[in-house]
Parts: sequence; C-alpha cells; structure tokens
Amino acid sequence: MFEFCHEHLKGIAFTYIKDEEIIQHHNNKLLDQFENSAAIAGTRSFHCFVPVSESNLKCFITSQATEYEIHSTTKAVQITLHTRDSVACVCDGQWWLAEIVVNAALGYDTFLVMRHGYRLQDDKASGDQPVSTLDNGNDLGCYFCNDVVAPGNSLADRTLDQQCTVTRPGVSYIAAGIAVELAVSILQHPKKALAPATTSDPSTLKSNAEFCTPLGIVPHQIRGYLDRFQNKLLSSKSFKQCTACSQTVLEEYRKHGFDFVLKVMNMPGYLEEITALDKLMENVNEDEVLCFSDDEDF
Repeated sequence: MFEFCHEHLKGIAFTYIKDEEIIQHHNNKLLDQFENSAAIAGTRSFHCFVPVSESNLKCFITSQATEYEIHSTTKAVQITLHTRDSVACVCDGQWWLAEIVVNAALGYDTFLVMRHGYRLQDDKASGDQPVSTLDNGNDLGCYFCNDVVAPGNSLADRTLDQQCTVTRPGVSYIAAGIAVELAVSILQHPKKALAPATTSDPSTLKSNAEFCTPLGIVPHQIRGYLDRFQNKLLSSKSFKQCTACSQTVLEEYRKHGFDFVLKVMNMPGYLEEITALDKLMENVNEDEVLCFSDDEDF
C-alpha cells in the first residue's frame, strides 16, 4: 500500500513506519519518563506487588516490568476483634480485618454501599447466618457473592468508569457518608453484625424492634443513582460458592492462616478450584443467562 501511494499519488508525502519502530519508540518514551520523572511525595514507588513469603514482596514499577526489588513488610499480627468493633481501612500500607464490614463501590454516577453478611465460627451447616431465609432479612451475602468469578486484576480490560477512576465529584462523599451512617446503625442494633435487613419503608416498621434501631432500619445494600437522584434498598442472599465468604474459604483460612492467603495470591485460579466455581462455570449454558442493566426493572 505504501509503495502504491508513494508512486501514484503525487503532491502528498507518505512515510512508512515499521511495527518494530513503533514499539521501540513507545518503550523508549516510557523508559525516559520513568528515569527522569520525580516521585510525587507521599505516593508509592511501585505499582505491582507479588508476595513471596509471609513478610517479603517482589515490588515492580509496573505490571509489565521484569526487574524488581525485594521489600520486607511487617509480619502479619493476629488480632482479636469483637462484634462491637469497627475498623476504618486506610491506604497506609497495612491491611486490617474487622467482623463488621461495610464497603463502598463507585461508578461514574452510581454507587453501592453495603454491609457484609456475618458468619458464626461454629456454624457448620452451610456458611449461612443463623436463620437461612432471606424473607426475614438473614442469610445476607457479601460484596463478592454476586461475582461468579475469583478476584483478579480489576484494572485490566475495564473501561475507565469500571475502574472507579472517573466519577462525578460528589459520588465518593455521598457513598462515604452513607457508609458511616450504615456502620453506626449496625452498632445501634442489639444483634450488631447479625442485624436482619429489610427493604421496607421504615415508617411501617417502627414498632418492630427486630428490624429497627433508634436511628431506623439497618439495610443490606444501598444503591445510589445520581442521574435521577435516587437511592434503592436491596438485599441479596449469600452464595454457597462465594470466593470470599463461603464456608469452604472460611475453613481454609482458619486452618492455614496466612499460608492460605499467600497461596491465593500466587495462584489466581485456586479460589475457583476449592469452591468448585470452575466446575459451575463449565456447566453454564450461556443461552440461559439473563443480563440486566441498572436502568431495567426485574
């Protein structure tokens, strides 16, 4: 094509650049940026971490880099948290676990705030909460119960809005405020993390102490839509093959502790294997799968 244009189309200058030259130019540009750019104070120098032991990490500048440095982390400390405890997770280089878990997920003009279903250590039945019927607000799922996949790279093959990197200015503040109020409501309920959830109008439940606190109800999920300035209350059942809260995963963690966590980090398909999620996916008939968007009614 280049030769044809160069010979037959006069008055236009054509330039041919080989694929190898484009790749080399791209690599040189990136290398120049990394060598000459100064790190911003307060940010991390590495962006890809691979655990090699309980206290050591391989640290890469990017996920594509081949060179790495070994950095030691503070050895994991086992701490006891009671149902009344709540912990705020801050990106300070440490991971904290709590028995009351409230998370917020952001989209461009949507958000989800939810509390995770609580599991009792002596519950050997199916990993469900004490009363396993969603009708009365128990057997609540966690954030990952609706994901029929194991956790993976959340930045690969995702649009910007799916990476939670582009949101309307007020979304994070609204979600954070609701998350705080949800945590406070949980602590006001006599059952704390085991409080049953409801999607009913609070005014109809004021006399029902099972669902209400002095501050009102304790919902499971709050989904917000800024395009219409609406919030919806939802509840979802726990998934017996969930890669985060299923009985299989909890038992493995109780038995093996950090060794189990390390194995999960180094073997992306391990959670799917032990929960039999891989076999479930093999038997899925895609013709029977229904897809819904946030704008559709069930």
